[in-house]
Amino acid sequence: MKKSIQADKRAGTPRAAKRDQILIVDNDPVFLTLLAKFLRKDGFRVLTAKDGAVALKILKTVTPDVILLDLVMPNVSGDRLCRMIREMDTAAKDVHIILVTALAADGTAVDYRRMGANDCVAKAAFNQTYRKINEALSGLEQRSRKKGVGKPGAPREVPSRSIISELLTINRNHETFISNISEGRLELTEDGRILFANSVAASLLGIPEMDLISMEFNRFFRKEDRNAISRLLSFKIRRPRTDGNVSYRLSNSRDVAVKVLHVVDEDKYTVILRDVTEQKGFERALLKAYADLETRVAERTAELAKANEALHAELRERRKVEEMLQQSRNTLRSVFDSISDPLIMVDQDLCVRMANRATIDYFHCADYLEILGKPFSLLAKDVYARDLLTSMQSAILRFEEVSFESNSSLHSGRYEKIFIYPTHAEYRASGSAIVRICDITKEKIMTMELIQQEKLATLGLLVSSVTHEINNPNNFILFNLPILRDYVNALLSIIEAQAKDGDAMVVMGLPLDAFREDTLKLVASIQNGAERIQSTVASFVGFSKKSNSETKEDVNPKIPIEKSVSICRHQIYRTIRNFTVDLDEDLPPIRVSPGTLEQVITNLLINASQAADKEHSCLSLRAFVDEGLPRFLVVEITDNGCGMDEETQKKIFFPFFTSRMDGTGTGLGLYIVKGLVDDMSGRIEVRSEPGKGTTFVLSVPVAAA
Repeated sequence: MKKSIQADKRAGTPRAAKRDQILIVDNDPVFLTLLAKFLRKDGFRVLTAKDGAVALKILKTVTPDVILLDLVMPNVSGDRLCRMIREMDTAAKDVHIILVTALAADGTAVDYRRMGANDCVAKAAFNQTYRKINEALSGLEQRSRKKGVGKPGAPREVPSRSIISELLTINRNHETFISNISEGRLELTEDGRILFANSVAASLLGIPEMDLISMEFNRFFRKEDRNAISRLLSFKIRRPRTDGNVSYRLSNSRDVAVKVLHVVDEDKYTVILRDVTEQKGFERALLKAYADLETRVAERTAELAKANEALHAELRERRKVEEMLQQSRNTLRSVFDSISDPLIMVDQDLCVRMANRATIDYFHCADYLEILGKPFSLLAKDVYARDLLTSMQSAILRFEEVSFESNSSLHSGRYEKIFIYPTHAEYRASGSAIVRICDITKEKIMTMELIQQEKLATLGLLVSSVTHEINNPNNFILFNLPILRDYVNALLSIIEAQAKDGDAMVVMGLPLDAFREDTLKLVASIQNGAERIQSTVASFVGFSKKSNSETKEDVNPKIPIEKSVSICRHQIYRTIRNFTVDLDEDLPPIRVSPGTLEQVITNLLINASQAADKEHSCLSLRAFVDEGLPRFLVVEITDNGCGMDEETQKKIFFPFFTSRMDGTGTGLGLYIVKGLVDDMSGRIEVRSEPGKGTTFVLSVPVAAA
């Protein structure tokens, strides 16, 4: 077989052929490889393509001299490929095409000229087929010298009998039908590459059919639609059913409805494209017009509703104002409004008939309409106690001129006096009494301060007397303790000397050594106690002295803090289990009046100890310089006591406000602390939570360097 092939090859090979580049297109890999191998041995340059799509891609860049083309191939058939090559706008359209097909060997009459081919060779045994191909190539060389290239030659050994010509005719009729339908039709491979596109599809995609072959169908759509198109073309997942009504946007801004049909028993798709650009444009225009109409209707409706509501509100307000103001037109409105104290005129039913501007501000109302016509008891029920309201109502009904004092709950820390003035008999038809509310907080505070100052003065005298009476005997003890220690040491020496001569001596039931140690401890304890008494008395004397707020000096903050801790230590340990003091080293001096910081710290420590309500109560004092605010000394006093709610925190610095219900608090401690802190150009803050404790943060500016 091999020898015959070689002999046949040598007999008919055109050695001097100028057309030495051949493109072989065949889907049979064995035939394709074998034919390319023998042609290369004969000196030809050979290109191969496994199908029509690959052949078209090659022909876009290379123009061979001869194309050996199989007629029956998947995807792009041989006859279709012939027509497409002849329609190309490059030199490839004139290439010499030889059909190599087994249909001719079966007796099929192949009308290759109509297909656009130049010659046809029947595919049989390889040696016969190769010999016929060599003959065709040799004849091509001879004809090219006489007639030129690209003209169809006489058929070579093609039988006249036709077996499947009807099939080819049907295929051509099918392509003619597909090319003339109004919808775009494409055939795709499994991986989504285009095998066929009719003229409508090519027009929609904006690219000629020749260039569409082998391109990815997905790339023609905008990026946001490509994932959806990929899901439609996927074999691996369950594709959604497509009815052709879902539209997608192409990269050329055209809208198309896509319907995907799977070719049964083949890994191919048929895709139907329907141009819906104009329809979508109409839909968008209709939706925009509808939205604009709805917007205009809604705006007009809102305008009418607003105008109607404003009209009704204006009518109601006008009627109400006219009814109220008609009765009080000739009254003393100007006089009422010029008085700074709230004035309220009530009728026999205790309803408000008139009120001045101060009343509006006092009850935090927006205007007169919120007050006029309402019962006075309803207006003041959240301000005064119930028994006070009852007494006021009784006085108004009896036309009695009386006054009451009250601590208003609406204005914390404020003391008020309520006067009831009955109107004259001729005016009682419109108003039975006038209620006047006066602020007497300043007078009350001045009175309480005078009383408190008197108490403090008396306490100062008492402290001076007590300290004098304590200091005298304590000084006597301190003066005589060194002498007593010398006497005891002398007596112990005598006793020890006597004990050396005899047996071990026992004194007061103790051995002599233990007796000596215990006696000296007693003397030392007496001296320590006397010194503590002296230190405590000195602290009280310094604290009770009146300081000059105008005289300020640089003070080491450790000194007043330690003095305050010493004064309050006994009071603290009555209620606090764990008390800690943490003072940073090298605290900078502060410029304050002597004793001011001491008084502030003492007050805060006592308040913290009085707030203790837990078995394991804790109190801590910490002094440091904040790195974020290096110009301030910060003192934090933290306890885990009862804590305060937000409303109480707002009132603690008001004068005479106290949260202790047992009557032990004066309400001036934190008020004085606030004043002293302001005098030091500092600030004080409070952080508290009910049931968890309180932290006071004191910030005092340090002295200038």
